[in-house]
Amino acid sequence: MRILADRKLLALLALAMGLRLAVALATDIPPDSGEFRYVALTPRSGLGTQGAPLYPLFLRLVYGLFGTGNDAAALLVQAPLGALIVVPMYLAAARLFGRPAGLVSAAIAAVYPNFVLYPAAVQPAWLVALTAAALSATCAVDARESGRAVLAAALAAIGLLVRPYFLYMIPGLLAVLKHRILFLAALIALLAPVAARNSIVAGRFVPVYEAHSFNLNVSEYASGNAERIIDRVYSNAFRLFWYPDRSHRQTDHTSPAFRLYHLRKYSYLILLLFGLVTLVRRISRAHLASAAPLLSAVALHIVFSRSPFFRIRTFLEIATILYTGALFYDWGCAARSRFGGKSSKAA
Repeated sequence: MRILADRKLLALLALAMGLRLAVALATDIPPDSGEFRYVALTPRSGLGTQGAPLYPLFLRLVYGLFGTGNDAAALLVQAPLGALIVVPMYLAAARLFGRPAGLVSAAIAAVYPNFVLYPAAVQPAWLVALTAAALSATCAVDARESGRAVLAAALAAIGLLVRPYFLYMIPGLLAVLKHRILFLAALIALLAPVAARNSIVAGRFVPVYEAHSFNLNVSEYASGNAERIIDRVYSNAFRLFWYPDRSHRQTDHTSPAFRLYHLRKYSYLILLLFGLVTLVRRISRAHLASAAPLLSAVALHIVFSRSPFFRIRTFLEIATILYTGALFYDWGCAARSRFGGKSSKAA
């Protein structure tokens, strides 16, 4: 494959793997919020009709190979898998803005603190990011429309089995894909076994998960209370961009937890600023094709979700890295043209 012959991309992939392995081997990295829930859940059944089954099954496989509760092995397996996000980020950005911009986006994805830290916790955030990035690349790259629809359905099914909030991405995918009926048919066919299994366990029809797992605030809209609806939307938007993680409020400002909490928060906000600047500068239908499912998922989450899952901001991280790569490349071209022009005149 041509992509495997790209030495620069392979170098970025090696860099990404090295950083993630180094973090996974570090002993002073504090656990992610919610990590202990997965550690406790996996050795037991943990695969009822409420929780997403794919990540617990992944942990079961790792624990089966390396020993139950061997979290160090889980992190070492997740590290190279999480580094693979560099590839779809490159494919999407290169298709939208050109190969140099694709390499810049891949470089950002390789060293972006949140993407480096996601695989260093017993949490599926790294798998969410990888799946969402692959969906973004699927919407951008050249491919037969029928194949694109089937691949998007497969990735969306994987996403839904990792986190229910991938449901919010479906409308955006329908807006981008041309073979919508094929996409929906493939998605339903792939999820049918899970729905059948959960329906048998529950003794009634369960569409993939119990309804409350999707955290839709339909009841508030049905009540017609505009004040409560506006308050919920504002709360979701605020928590998405500035999540008050109380577990990392340490009095010791030199502690790893305190430093990592602020590293994640501020690196995200800086990335968001650069991405939004580029989105405004280079807005077009072609450029939105790859980001539309991601942005629609975030927007629908803000409007319809009852619980403020700040992890859905991973979708925004992917979208903004795509555009930030283009922005940095534009700046590089402008600087080279400016200083190159001056040097040529002096000569």
